[in-house]
Amino acid sequence: INDHIKVIRAEYKHRRNIMLDALEECMPEGIRWTHPSGGLFLWVFFPKNVNTTKLLDYAVEEKIAFVPGEQFFTEDERRTYMMRLNFSNAEPDLIIEGVQRLVRAYEKYIKECL
Repeated sequence: INDHIKVIRAEYKHRRNIMLDALEECMPEGIRWTHPSGGLFLWVFFPKNVNTTKLLDYAVEEKIAFVPGEQFFTEDERRTYMMRLNFSNAEPDLIIEGVQRLVRAYEKYIKECL
């Protein structure tokens, strides 16, 4: 079982790094994200005037999904402008494509909502 855990941990680290690199390359200025040392997810923080629950509608149009921050927090003001992304369940090329689609969704959201 220990060998299997080592393999899985290495793969998740690789996928995390792919997502971090894609975010760095593709995301517009003003958007930040965590750099987790473990786990399966990272958090993305948009400008305060972005509502990630509304942004999710645009993401679905691009055939991607994420979990808006308000699904996790009741009183933290960041909940409206943050999202959780999963890097563990997609192949590296799909992670890159997913980040590119997220950027397209964000750009459409900005044009139509802000």
